[in-house]
Amino acid sequence: VERDRYRLEAGQQEGELRAQLQSSRAPRDSAAMEDALRELAQSLLSIAGADAAIVTLWDAPNKGGIPVAYAAGPGISLEGLLDPLTPEASRPTRARLRGGAYIHSGDREALPMRWPRAAGWQVQVTFPMIVDDEALGMVEIGSIDLSYAFTPRVAEVCQAIVQQAALGLYHARLSASAAEQTTSLSRLAAFSEALNATPDELDSTLRLICDQARRLLNMSHASLYLLQPSEQLIDMRSRSGIPGPHEPGARLAVNLPNSIVARAVRERHMVMETDSGQEGVLGERAVEMINARSVIAAPLRHNGVTLGVLLLTDRRRRKAFQPEDVRLATGISGQAAAAIARSQLRAVEQERLQIASVLGAISASIGTDERQDQTYGLILREAASLLAFDQASSSLFED
Repeated sequence: VERDRYRLEAGQQEGELRAQLQSSRAPRDSAAMEDALRELAQSLLSIAGADAAIVTLWDAPNKGGIPVAYAAGPGISLEGLLDPLTPEASRPTRARLRGGAYIHSGDREALPMRWPRAAGWQVQVTFPMIVDDEALGMVEIGSIDLSYAFTPRVAEVCQAIVQQAALGLYHARLSASAAEQTTSLSRLAAFSEALNATPDELDSTLRLICDQARRLLNMSHASLYLLQPSEQLIDMRSRSGIPGPHEPGARLAVNLPNSIVARAVRERHMVMETDSGQEGVLGERAVEMINARSVIAAPLRHNGVTLGVLLLTDRRRRKAFQPEDVRLATGISGQAAAAIARSQLRAVEQERLQIASVLGAISASIGTDERQDQTYGLILREAASLLAFDQASSSLFED
């Protein structure tokens, strides 16, 4: 009868938690997710008859742990237990939980208790949150009563609830990721549409790329550099969100060691920095002046050729860029490179047509004018349409 009662309670708790967790499918529902995890902690506290329960999720970028929900009995203090876990502190626990079994502090081969005995904690039990070999986090319950008995029946119920919560969390993250990818694709489609609607004029294309990339990635500033392969220099050609007049003469050498822009050109892949406040990390004066902290330098490559770099900066500190940010930046840089290549090709074609037109005009005029000085004047006027100069003259050598 007692086992059936426990199983009935477990089934009820699983159903409630599953409904709550699966309703938290998008980033905007993070509050609902937090409520569901708090309900998980409270459910384990009541079913296990313990004094406290803490839900910790693993932080993927640095492999540490972040407590996200907890429940405690009256008068119970969790001081020091709700601080983030460092990678070093969490590594032994993660290794032990990888097998899927829970850890009891009374076991012969148990790890040292994380909950301090000096604060009165006597028993600690840790459950893994694992789905498809992916470790999502852990749930800890503790008791200050030394006579507290964590029976196999209680373990069975708690493990079932934790596993159901892990499944709900896993599915919610998948749904959120799918929603983010859908949003990213729609943003890329809008970006592509804007590029296609822009005339194939290089400066207009560069301005549009900077404005759109800064807006879509929610960054403070954007700068676009074009590579001059023959000179091994990178010219800043456009920028967005940076106060003051644009300096078209700003140049960087490809071999500049402390430049994140030059590094992106040399390494041919995206470079990211999340704490770039140190002097000289970026190697670009305009960026250093705006106190940029978070930086993405995406090389603009088309058909295996590096055309330039899209530099996106932000004043805010970020622990790490999200995978969706990286995917969106990669897509934007790819489309931007194709648009720049198209604009450059269009500029080359227009220059060739203009040269052909000038040569045709000069050729048609030769031999038609009786006065040679008129022919020379025509040649200089036509040359002025192709070459920028202040003065020009022509001379003939006598045999």
